Amino acid sequence: MKPFAYSRHHDLLELVKPHLIPGEMAHDEYHLLRVYAWAVRLAPEAGASADLSGAAASVALRPRIRPRGQKSPTW
Repeated sequence: MKPFAYSRHHDLLELVKPHLIPGEMAHDEYHLLRVYAWAVRLAPEAGASADLSGAAASVALRPRIRPRGQKSPTW
């Protein structure tokens, strides 16, 4: 995968990574990187800012980030 289009996107990913749910294979770091790459790639086609799209994609898994101290669901 190419390096991040904007250095601050790497910083965002580093902030998100510790909050990803361990063992959640469908929404792991690699999934986040794929979402990021597609967001940056498709942004110009949609008339959107690649910078803002990449930043949004860097935190795309926010709803899956568990609050500090909360254990992963076990269903």
